This record gives sequence, structure tokens and C-alpha cells, in this order.
Amino acid sequence: MISLSEENNLIIDYTQLVGHSCVVTFTSWESGILWTNILEKNRTVHTNFLDDPSLSLSIVHDSPEACQWVDKIPKDLIGKLLDYERIYHTSIYSLLCLLNRYQSAIDLFISNPLLMAIVMHSAKENKWSEETTANLLLEKRIKILEACGFSGDKSTLKIINKLSYRSFTLQKYHLMQTILALPNKHLLNHLPYIDFNLFRLLTSHPQLLSSRLLHSYQAEWPILKFKMLYADIGRMADNEQGDTEQKLLNSRTIDELEAMHDRYTERLNARRYNIDEIEDINYPVAPIAGTENIIPITNSKELLREGRKQHHCVASYHHGIVARRSYIYKVIAPERATLEIRIQSSGHHLGQVKLAYNKMPSKETFESIYAWMES
Repeated sequence: MISLSEENNLIIDYTQLVGHSCVVTFTSWESGILWTNILEKNRTVHTNFLDDPSLSLSIVHDSPEACQWVDKIPKDLIGKLLDYERIYHTSIYSLLCLLNRYQSAIDLFISNPLLMAIVMHSAKENKWSEETTANLLLEKRIKILEACGFSGDKSTLKIINKLSYRSFTLQKYHLMQTILALPNKHLLNHLPYIDFNLFRLLTSHPQLLSSRLLHSYQAEWPILKFKMLYADIGRMADNEQGDTEQKLLNSRTIDELEAMHDRYTERLNARRYNIDEIEDINYPVAPIAGTENIIPITNSKELLREGRKQHHCVASYHHGIVARRSYIYKVIAPERATLEIRIQSSGHHLGQVKLAYNKMPSKETFESIYAWMES
């Protein structure tokens, strides 16, 4: 329940929501933003700007009862504040306190809301006082970044200004810290597009940062396809001599990487052309019992035949099967496919599923596989 006092203080009554007496009051913009709560008749005034009452400005803004309180917030800020609350996921109350008291906070908030969000996350994590935070806002942006645990250089600031995003959460703040600590992070500035999907990719493949492959990176760049091709090539090249990693990083496009993958697949299958002459190794018991349409591959010769018939690199899974990291099945219907079950301490999980020539299966095929796993 939302109401206003005679002094234009915002009153939010949470009693029905929490099941006991709980009323929170926010003083108005012209009086200086503070909040007070009355909990079971005990009144507490919160002077620490980081004490978060979980104020939702969007709910208050849409409430007719609160319009006079909202109207006191400068009109050039209110729209930006609503956007900030939707995108940046930091305490809107803490931000209101700073904006209400310091022109430097308003200046940074309007000109660079992402940097403002970084300051808010850092203040919360490091338990900065209001004075410490306010003094930091007077510094140059490079100094602000340095105080927030980032490299204080123009390259870092340029990356942050170039970053594309729809939301900025605490998790993304930590991800940003990880990536911008890389020694060659300045190479990000040479890329046409930067986003958090790229940052996540670099946490598992930091070597990509110096590759030619990322020069074509865009929002729709096929990250999942890259990971599949990269993992397959790594398995197929495991027992070969040569600079496979460097060749991989020299690929300029995903198409070039896929062509490299196909060459390795052909080489793998051609190397064991006469299947009847090679040693037959029996595999451990399948982790999930097969059916007439999903059949476990129980030995190395069957695995090689599957790879040759389907024209893909499933033969490279041999060592993983022997080590009980994964298991391979051939799918007969609704489409002819090959599937991987990953064996982990947390249970059995679906890995890759491919038709011949690494084509993607239909939704119907996936549904039948999930039904089999759940049964």
C-alpha cells in the first residue's frame, strides 16, 4: 500500500506482504532522500546510503498515490532513472541519494550510466562510505576505474564505452573484471563489436583474443558452433604432431574453421580405412539402456563405422568413452543421427547430437531423445 504524508514523504506499508507490522518512509527529493522503517513499533532512520530498502522506482512511478513525490525528482532525471533501474540492477535508492546530494553524481549518471553502475557495485562490495564515493565521483574517469579495481588506462575506458549490452548485473560486473584483467585486453579495441557473450567465450578460450577469427565477431556470431568445431578439432588432433592450435587461431572465419574441421574428419576416417584389420576394443556398459531406435555403440569398430557412415568425427570420442567421460549412441528414428551422453558426477547429460555431415537434427528428434532420457 502506497501513500503520501502531509510533508510529501512516500509511505509504503509492507504489513500485509510480510505478515507483521512494517512501514517504510522515504523523504522527498526537496527534503533530501532518506528512508525510515517502523518494524513492530521500533523506528529506525537509515543514514547509510548503501542500506537498501529494495525501492522499486517503476512501481512508485506508476502509482497514482505517489505522483507528487515522483514529481519532485527533476524531470530530466526521472526517465533516465527508470531506464537505469531496468538495465543496471543496482540499488536505485543508493543512486537517488547520490544524485540528490552531489552534482558530480548527476554529471556521471547522465554521461556514462555504465560507469556509474560500476561505481555503485564497487561501493556496495567494498562498503564505501558516502563521503568516499562522493569524492571518487569528482575524479577523472580513469581514476574512477582504478578505484573500482580496473586498470586505470585509456584502453580500459575505451572498451567500456564500446561495450554493447541490454542489461548489466552483478554477474556481468564480475565478468567484466575478469576479462579486463587479461594482459592483452587492449586487443578488444580492434574488434568491430564487443558484448558479454564475447566476454563469456574469452573466459574459456582466452587465446582467441589474439586470433584473426574474432575480427569478424558480431552480435549473431555462432558461438555454439565455434565451441563444437573447436572441441572436435582438439580431439581429432590430439595424437597428431603439428601446430594445430596456431592453424585454428589463424582461421579468419567460421567457414574456414569448418573446412579445417572437415579435413581433420576425412583424415581421421581415412587413417583407419580397413576397419576389419584394426583392434576391436569393447566399451564399458552404456550409462543409459538403449531402445530399438537409440542403440549404444559398444566397441571401437562400431564407432569407426558410425563416423564413416555419418561423415563426422565421432571416432575422436574413443578415448573419452574408454575413460567413461562420455558414451555414443546411434539414433535410427525419427532421423538417423548420432548422440553423445556426457557422464558427470552430477549425472548423465545430453552432449552433441548430429545428423550426417554434422547437420542439426529436428525438434522432433530432440524431443524423442529427451523422452528416452527421462524414461
